[in-house]
Amino acid sequence: MVVTGFAVNMIKLFSYLLFICLTVGGAMADQEKIEGAWSWELGAISLKINGNKVEGTLLQDSHLCPFKKGVKVLQGTIEEDTLSGKMRVCLQKKCPGGSQWHFILLILGKNGKKFKGAISSKCPLKLKRQKSVILTKQRAQKSGKKTKSLKANTLEMAVDLGKKGRTEPGKEHYNPLNYKIKSTEQEILMQEAGNYLSEGYFERARKLFIKVIQINPARVEAYNGVGVTFYARKELKKAEKWYKKSLDIDPDFPDAYYNLACIYALMDKSGMAIQFLKISLLNGYIDVQNINQDPDLQSIITQMKKDPLLKKYLVK
Repeated sequence: MVVTGFAVNMIKLFSYLLFICLTVGGAMADQEKIEGAWSWELGAISLKINGNKVEGTLLQDSHLCPFKKGVKVLQGTIEEDTLSGKMRVCLQKKCPGGSQWHFILLILGKNGKKFKGAISSKCPLKLKRQKSVILTKQRAQKSGKKTKSLKANTLEMAVDLGKKGRTEPGKEHYNPLNYKIKSTEQEILMQEAGNYLSEGYFERARKLFIKVIQINPARVEAYNGVGVTFYARKELKKAEKWYKKSLDIDPDFPDAYYNLACIYALMDKSGMAIQFLKISLLNGYIDVQNINQDPDLQSIITQMKKDPLLKKYLVK
């Protein structure tokens, strides 16, 4: 078939327009997921997105901090499903060098209904969760339907933070006591899986980690272990998925943040690697003595040396 120059140009133009439509459409979908009202322990907040910049303001006076409606309490940038920046939270008491703004890193869940992640502060925060943040998207209300006030929704959410075991309809109600009897079996399986990992039998280790998850769905180390088995096979996207699953279970788990930092460094996503590395260190990752000798992080050493926080962890 002979194609004229005009036809070729028209095909190129159509392809370009299709690319633009898909790109804009994807951006709009992300914007729709992020923008709107979110429940948080501090109070309900409204998130707005402009490009990759995200800002959050209170939708009513906070019941925990002396912040009024309309006050900005969140600002940051979004990259893929990760929001990094800072949140404003009052302190429990006066603290030397303390600030109301604290570094955060949040991951948006697949269903777009929750942001989960870590917050770091030198001083105790006036929050039940000292190292983690969970934002829950408020449902859009149908017109004409009477709804609870934002304050009522937020107070209910704050009460729920003290409850455990809430599950989605159709899923088993998780109770740690149900798994206490099988705790010995879990530990044996975790030890065997660790042995297989050290010996290079990654698929065998993965099967045992998954078996632990079936026994105890809240065992974050097992999710992390599955991620390590995929990392060892250089299946980085699968490893990333499982590390994020562990954080979905426990946003306070620092090892997964560190492992994600390594994954993103290997993927040449230096910005995300730096952010995940910072939050892992701030929230208790303890193996920092030879952090600059980790081969996975070599691509971001230069950025680490320029960062006020990270450079002090580098061995000179």
